[in-house]
Amino acid sequence: MSFLQDLKDFLRWMAGIAGVFLRRSPRQTILVVTVSALRGILQLLAFFIPLKVILLAATPGVPGYLSFVDADQKNIWIMGLALTAVVIYLAVQLIAPWLDVWSSRTGQLLLRSANDLPVQANEADKAKKAFSGFTKVFASLLFFSVGILALIWLNPVLVYFLLFTILIIFLFFSISLEANKNNLPLFKSKILENINKYISIWGGLAFFGSFVIILLPFIVNGDGNVTFAFISFILIRRMIAEFSGAVKVCLSLATQRSTINALFYKNQSLISAPSVLKYESFNQCFNKKSRDE
Repeated sequence: MSFLQDLKDFLRWMAGIAGVFLRRSPRQTILVVTVSALRGILQLLAFFIPLKVILLAATPGVPGYLSFVDADQKNIWIMGLALTAVVIYLAVQLIAPWLDVWSSRTGQLLLRSANDLPVQANEADKAKKAFSGFTKVFASLLFFSVGILALIWLNPVLVYFLLFTILIIFLFFSISLEANKNNLPLFKSKILENINKYISIWGGLAFFGSFVIILLPFIVNGDGNVTFAFISFILIRRMIAEFSGAVKVCLSLATQRSTINALFYKNQSLISAPSVLKYESFNQCFNKKSRDE
């Protein structure tokens, strides 16, 4: 099977699992995905606001981007923004365990709805991890999409560059892995074994390329927008991390496909076909017809 066919099959499977989550537990699934994406946005703010506070404190008077702030109230704004950053940071820390608990509950709910027998502890743990993995991917894609919309306004060139780098890595894997997996050349086997490493390398190159694009207006024309540059730098860094992380989680989920199907689909089982066929001759010898003969 080709890489493109594998990808198409995987995306169809992902959509099927998402459909199961939304049919059986729509509110919890949407809530977890939304809160996970919101947590990513809050993490950006928790990093961005302290930088602006430092710039505000170090700048004589009031910077142009805060022209609405009265110079006499500068210290009040500094303290207020610093306190806001602390509150946002604490909110980020509190959201993480909440997501863990909610993922555990929703995973068990989905597992019980797909199984008539009592749920075992190890199955509940697997369901939680699978649900967390899927919702992380969906939240990362949601965050990435919102980031694209923001960059279209902040720095459209970054959008073109980022999409171009994604196309490059896609073509790299598509061409490199376009072969029968049972008869892969050595270099293609190495790519499969170190695929996470190549994704990390792509992330690093995409980030530094984006950094150069952000700097270009200051170097070439000298009229770059400092605030937009800060926001774009922090946002693109997070977007690349979210996209890379989502791809790595997808690769992990793909290796657990049969287990995940058995957890969330009623007509699926962990017993594979070879295991059943292994006892076919035994069953034929001891069925009722054979005993009568």
